[in-house]
Amino acid sequence: MPKESQNVNQPPAPDRVRSWLAKALIVIALLNLNGLFYMLIDVSQLFSLPLLIFSIALLLRCGRLRVDLQMALFLIFLGAYLAFGLLFIPIYSDSRADPLLAIDVMGTFLLTLALAAHIQQSRSPEELFDFLRFVRNVAVLSALATLASPLLYQIYANAPPSEDYRNAGIFLNPNETGLMCMLAYIMTTVVPFGKRPIQYLIAGLILVSAVVTFSRSAILAILVMLLVSIFQASRWIRLVMIPSVGALIVVILTNPMSLVDLIRHQGIINLGEQQIDRLTTTVLAATGQIDSRTSNSRTDMVQISFEKAMEIFPFGKGLNTFHHISGGIMGADDWLGSHNLYLMAWGESGFLVFAILVAFTIVMFARGLRSIAPWVSLYLVLLFLTSALTSHDTLSARFMNVVIALILGLTTVPEWGVDQRREPIALPA
Repeated sequence: MPKESQNVNQPPAPDRVRSWLAKALIVIALLNLNGLFYMLIDVSQLFSLPLLIFSIALLLRCGRLRVDLQMALFLIFLGAYLAFGLLFIPIYSDSRADPLLAIDVMGTFLLTLALAAHIQQSRSPEELFDFLRFVRNVAVLSALATLASPLLYQIYANAPPSEDYRNAGIFLNPNETGLMCMLAYIMTTVVPFGKRPIQYLIAGLILVSAVVTFSRSAILAILVMLLVSIFQASRWIRLVMIPSVGALIVVILTNPMSLVDLIRHQGIINLGEQQIDRLTTTVLAATGQIDSRTSNSRTDMVQISFEKAMEIFPFGKGLNTFHHISGGIMGADDWLGSHNLYLMAWGESGFLVFAILVAFTIVMFARGLRSIAPWVSLYLVLLFLTSALTSHDTLSARFMNVVIALILGLTTVPEWGVDQRREPIALPA
């Protein structure tokens, strides 16, 4: 048989340069190398230049970018946020405005588009799977580093401010660590390890890593994904787990204080008062009690941010102004910020930018349902929303740029995908 005939069904060889550039960006972003080396040796932004160079190189290597409605809305949102945010700085002359934030936004633009373009340029399901598996492995390593926090805190030059009662691993903010645990759990669920015992062990360690961050939003979001995973599991697992989980949910909803008392009086793990309070408020939040206490004052931040945004409706006060909110219940002149991406975009760049971001979110969810890997996309959208509704750093956190790139890329894969986008591709095991 001619040699050409033997190779007809073989997938095209992957572009190794493009692959290594993308993997280098994943390592820098998911291992939080900028933040890690700041904590280790007190040097900031050490990897910002390599991140910029690799992003530009990857974009040039890919050569093109497929733009659908979702991608277009994201690009319009970033451009409008940047343009109006800069425009309003000289108009309102707010002392907290900072045009240098534009550099950070440009970094978000380059990194997100470079990784999305890389996913689009995948030449076969095997190449895409190899990339997703690499993302999974790095995300798992980043999440499990949380369990080494006590050791890491001894060698850090700049330990996280909450080191006494929360574990943040290789991140400065334990809430970001919780989000990274979410990403690790998502990737482990949708790109499982080959051996089931290893899969269960890794998933269990990720759950423990999320709990020891004491991040309420991350714990609750991972529990939601865990429930979905149980319903998707094999029949015998559902028969065993669903009644038990159902009974536990009924107990929590009808008598949450019983679980609160169990947490407070258990003698297995020595918990501090702040740790007990965080776990207690997590249980109460799970029952639907969302207030100042269970949200750690985030509801107050949202209210004050909304009021300040309405004062200048429909305009904004300029870049960085809603990263720092003056006043509030904290008793400080320079408060903690909006802790909400949507209100941050509104307050800094105006209502139109807020509306574009809402439209992007709606389209992102709808497109996720039609992705070649629907559960991957929908889990990632849940992660995006968890970050966007509880933090104003979704755009600046580089690991969240990876999340957005995955969402954008998986809905615009190349022609080797399935013509009917509602049918998922069977990735190789």
